[in-house]
Amino acid sequence: MAPPVAFPSYTEALDYELELGFVLRAPLRNATPREVLDAIGAFVVVNDFSARDVQRAEMVTGLGPQKAKHFCSSMSEVAVTAGEVLPVAERLTGSVSINGTTVSMVSSAGPQWSIGDMLAHASRDETLYAGELFAAGTLPGGSGMETGHWLRPGDHLVLTIDGIGEVSHQIVP
Repeated sequence: MAPPVAFPSYTEALDYELELGFVLRAPLRNATPREVLDAIGAFVVVNDFSARDVQRAEMVTGLGPQKAKHFCSSMSEVAVTAGEVLPVAERLTGSVSINGTTVSMVSSAGPQWSIGDMLAHASRDETLYAGELFAAGTLPGGSGMETGHWLRPGDHLVLTIDGIGEVSHQIVP
């Protein structure tokens, strides 16, 4: 289990985001979607914690999500090779569990943009370096905002992507 996560004092809406993450093994710049896929080294599970009530207020100011997003994120301890994941990247399944109860099942099926498209866009006129971590965005059903399952102090959260791994956190006051 990852270290405990302190529930920020400034939020009443602590959320999680179950995301498919990937790490580059080679640099990219102005890459095509095919070149991007060749540069991915491994996949991980990413959790992007969010203070949703703070995020709404910050977005209105034009500051962007600062305190709402920058206090904690995590990734699985295990990384799975790109060769194992890329052939099934759009058929992955997973789950969200809070206090031992599965509250949501997720799937990577039917993305609006492919991993290759996303990273090709990110590399346009910008160098992406080996070792950089990217996340593909929250899998449908992979956040409390979507399912109504907000985190509270004392909760034990487990986010899983089958065949890749999991992130597990104890939420503390």
